[in-house]
Amino acid sequence: MDNIKLLNVQSLDSHKRLEYLIRKVADFELIWSSYGDNGWLLLSDENGRRITPFWPEKEFVNEYNITHKYDYFAKKIDLYYF
Repeated sequence: MDNIKLLNVQSLDSHKRLEYLIRKVADFELIWSSYGDNGWLLLSDENGRRITPFWPEKEFVNEYNITHKYDYFAKKIDLYYF
């Protein structure tokens, strides 16, 4: 994936990004997340609820980890297992 495609998808509104995620996951039967020494990346929302982010492609995970300086790597999850 090139940077232009990555930027184009990131510039979509949340509804269109969700549609993109669903389409890619359905096509490839894979979903991606961040994994590290302590397991899956867990974030918190403003109410303290735990959140695990998921992405449609490996490049999105890598970009997120680099941008946020997380020491995690992209790990795919088979849709059936997910």
